[in-house]
Amino acid sequence: MKKYSNILTKLICLMTLLFSYSSYSKNLNFSKKSDTYIIKISDHAYSSILESIADKEQSILSTQGLGLNLFQNHKKQNSSAVSLNRIYQNIDPQYKKMIKAMGGVNSNFGILTSPTEDNKIKLLKNLQLIIIKSKNFNADYLSTFPDIKLIEKDKYFYLHQKSFNKKQTWAINNKNLSRLFNVYINSNKRSSLKKNNNFFALDAIQARKAWENYNNQGENTKVMIADTGVDASHPDLIDSFEKGRNFLPDSSDDLFTDKVGHGTHIAGTVLGSVYGVAAKSKLFVAKVCVYISCYSSAILQSLDWAIEERVDVINLSLGGFKTSSAADKAYEIVAKNGILIVAASGNSGNIIKNTLSYPASNTNTISVGSVKFENNNFKKSSFSQYSKKLDIVAPGENIISSVPLDNVKKTLNLYVKKTDKEEKIIKIESSLFISPKNKIFKAIKKTNLVLSTDEYLFRKFVLFFVDKNILNKRKFIAKLKSLARNKVAGVFFSGEANYMYQLSDILQNNKFAFTKYEKLFSSEMAQKFKQAILNPKVNISFGIDIKKNIKYHKKTGTSMSAPHVSGVLALSKSAKPSLGLDQARLLLHNSAKFISSSVNGETGKGLVQANNLLDLIR
Repeated sequence: MKKYSNILTKLICLMTLLFSYSSYSKNLNFSKKSDTYIIKISDHAYSSILESIADKEQSILSTQGLGLNLFQNHKKQNSSAVSLNRIYQNIDPQYKKMIKAMGGVNSNFGILTSPTEDNKIKLLKNLQLIIIKSKNFNADYLSTFPDIKLIEKDKYFYLHQKSFNKKQTWAINNKNLSRLFNVYINSNKRSSLKKNNNFFALDAIQARKAWENYNNQGENTKVMIADTGVDASHPDLIDSFEKGRNFLPDSSDDLFTDKVGHGTHIAGTVLGSVYGVAAKSKLFVAKVCVYISCYSSAILQSLDWAIEERVDVINLSLGGFKTSSAADKAYEIVAKNGILIVAASGNSGNIIKNTLSYPASNTNTISVGSVKFENNNFKKSSFSQYSKKLDIVAPGENIISSVPLDNVKKTLNLYVKKTDKEEKIIKIESSLFISPKNKIFKAIKKTNLVLSTDEYLFRKFVLFFVDKNILNKRKFIAKLKSLARNKVAGVFFSGEANYMYQLSDILQNNKFAFTKYEKLFSSEMAQKFKQAILNPKVNISFGIDIKKNIKYHKKTGTSMSAPHVSGVLALSKSAKPSLGLDQARLLLHNSAKFISSSVNGETGKGLVQANNLLDLIR
């Protein structure tokens, strides 16, 4: 019986992995629905297209210098476009059928020499790629032409911020809750919550030591943040900002403003004046993501622009499971132009072993994983993806950095009070940021928490025990919907970690009226929670603290690790402008701090060390 029990347990774990992977992959199938295509053509055909629009191209290039500093001029750029009809008429006859197969004999289509335009066809000169959006695109016929080297549909990639969700979600800090509950369950113990050192990450990677020893903060270097945009008006970034562009398809304007907060946080870590590694570097902003989704076509345009602007470092805190042949070639071209690309390794390390996210898995990028500091040692973050090809790691948990100034911060507070004792207040680990332009959720009024295994409650908050019944998806959803119907405001979930992935999938794919607290309590924590709640002398309640004009916030994920390495490479490029990919990788490896707890390449060559690296360059 024990043998069959073990087999059943393994099967459930395997089902969990497959369930989570298939759900995530399903979200990546955007490319099947996309009507945007990326095309690679032969050098001769590409030259012929350029010749066919040569006179028009000159007039466009003469106006490219206008309106590029979008922080000062947020108006949409008005550049001309050449219709494919024009190309069809002027191009070498041997390419006419090929242009026609692209959908080009139609006055509604145009081809651009500047990728910043919101038009249907874009020409990336530095990468020799064409991006076409057309519902009439004939891919099968076009692929028969010998000059067509590659046809690829646009794809989605995702930001690598842990537990990123645009919906109203908080995670519970189990460690802090445990300490707090001990105060009241065992009255002889006291709570001792230590405040984190906000500059710990900078010190861990030797950034401040490098500044002092080498008087180097990234002077004369350019760093591109390809992300959700950046709030260039933030006081930490305003002096560093140089240029910005919006490469999102179907964008109604050229604004690169950050409505999510991810890109601004990344920029603050790379070159912010307070928490940045290379504060004297120049900031170039490429908006390629909307919420958590990043377009392959937008990323490619940002790479083309990076070559045009001769940037030194590109930070990509994004990725996915699927690779891109078009991007593979683009990353190679970017690297040959002396630009260093830093990519986050991914946040699915809990369920996917020995696999890096893409583009971190691409050999022309420098892959970065996340570590945490625990018991006086650095250890791999549980979520951080890894493989033997992982290059380096950097701090990635609870990293403080800049956020857009127009955000509202809503912090969920837990209030615990015992008779004749002072009320203790603890802030939940993750806080919610909402742009004022979006719908502001009504603050949850301070209310008593109730505990029950009964799912049919007419109360505000519920502690819900997750067990094997979750495998009956329909029944489980019905239970959760019953909570919503009965106006439950919030649900805390407790159960085995094996059920976390099914739970996350159910919560993400079904809409509920109550707030979801998605991090599972451990069984031990649930029992402490239960003891505290059932104690008649203990009163537990919740409230929300709302703050405006927030400058900084802590975030977690390999998204937060990568910009530390981007900053270090900016310092390196400042010290040695000719530094290329192979030498940069070797310097990172040889200067890294070895992590003794690492196995199977979990932490690459170790923790990035800025001062050690500059020692080697000297």
